[in-house]
Amino acid sequence: MILFNLEQACNLDCVYCKRNSASFVSRKLDLTDFKKVLDSSDYDVVCFSGGGEPTCSPDLISYIKFAKSLGFTVRLETNAIKLSDLSYFDSLIDAGLSDLIISLPSLNKAVYETVTGVNGSFDLIKKAFDNIILRKIKIYSVIITVVKQNLNSITSVVSGLSKYCSGFVVSHARPNSYINNPEDYVVKYSDLARVMLESKLDIRLTSGAGFIPFCVFRDCDDDVLQKLYGCVAVDLAERTFIDVCLNCKMKSSCSGIPKRYLDIYGSEEFVAMEFALNHH
Repeated sequence: MILFNLEQACNLDCVYCKRNSASFVSRKLDLTDFKKVLDSSDYDVVCFSGGGEPTCSPDLISYIKFAKSLGFTVRLETNAIKLSDLSYFDSLIDAGLSDLIISLPSLNKAVYETVTGVNGSFDLIKKAFDNIILRKIKIYSVIITVVKQNLNSITSVVSGLSKYCSGFVVSHARPNSYINNPEDYVVKYSDLARVMLESKLDIRLTSGAGFIPFCVFRDCDDDVLQKLYGCVAVDLAERTFIDVCLNCKMKSSCSGIPKRYLDIYGSEEFVAMEFALNHH
């Protein structure tokens, strides 16, 4: 699957979004560049995804049509708000849309609108799901980006939508340098681990959430850890290792701990793992 950040505008105002940064600069994908990439691509799935909301782009239909004309399966990662408009949704389907990845923080109205920052948005997402079910478009996966405000919504989202989607992933909203007051939304790693493990549901962590140090899930057996982590964490300049990391068997696969996270919660959660995973 090849990912394209089509549009960095958005119709929501999520508390953790990089668009809240004063230094944020909006960019758009150039159609000519897009066509050049696809003409030489060996992938079979095109996904219009993050950085903004793809449905905010007036060119989305043109991009979908072109990708479909080359034989690609076309996937859309979206907050689904605009899919509440059935005529617009139909235009995407007619252009060649195959399936959806939906970002959904909660099935509770108050929690949903607290996280997304837009009053009335929950009614739109309910209508969007009605339209998705009506048109029988596959939901490839649902992404739950977790902050303090929706930590306890994970289980209800998965159980509430399991009839329509079999793939659920969780992303931990990290204390990025471009967001002010991360202590207002960043969830403690061990609290996220506890909720996910107590739910006993088949939930994966996204590649973004793969930045969570492995030792947070140290009480799980290897099979559980492999299910939770579907990617190898990568190194970032804003992260660091602490003394306890030096003897950890997973240090070579771990990206360390965000410095701003340590400022908020300290280091008591972290220990050196005594075994290494056959990580993939």
